[in-house]
Amino acid sequence: MTKCKKGQFSYDYFISLVIFILAVVYIVFQIIAMRPAYLNEVRNEILRSETYQVSELLVNDAGQPHDWNVANVKRIGLSSDVNKTNYLSAAKIGKLASLCPPAGYSSSFVKLFGVDEKYQVSIIVKNTTPCSSLILADCHPSSQIAARTVNTSVKRVVAIDARCYGEVMVQMW
Repeated sequence: MTKCKKGQFSYDYFISLVIFILAVVYIVFQIIAMRPAYLNEVRNEILRSETYQVSELLVNDAGQPHDWNVANVKRIGLSSDVNKTNYLSAAKIGKLASLCPPAGYSSSFVKLFGVDEKYQVSIIVKNTTPCSSLILADCHPSSQIAARTVNTSVKRVVAIDARCYGEVMVQMW
């Protein structure tokens, strides 16, 4: 190795500096390229947790007030009075169905689940007893809003008044 005079660079130093700068630029561009995918995954995880939260409230909460009806409902819950896990009341499912008109629900309906109004929710409660497959409640937004693609969904297997079993499907976007 040759000794450098004051104020001069050696070729080794110059080449190592260029390689270092190229490596830093490459890493920065890789991080910038990954950022949109990462942010999209974060949004999807938030939506998945909100969807699960709504399904949990429907299946394992009695609602507010405990014996809610269409006139006094503050929070919708389909759990029966027995306080058992995944055990729904057929009467509350009927009340939920009466809250959901065939043309689609209004924007205030989403507030009854404790989620932000920026989300749209679709709820289907089905009787899946082997002898019958019957939709007991189908709550969805109006067709103009529902045209967006569904991002997440949660299916829960439930018992309905100890006579039959079914499933609750919650979709959010």
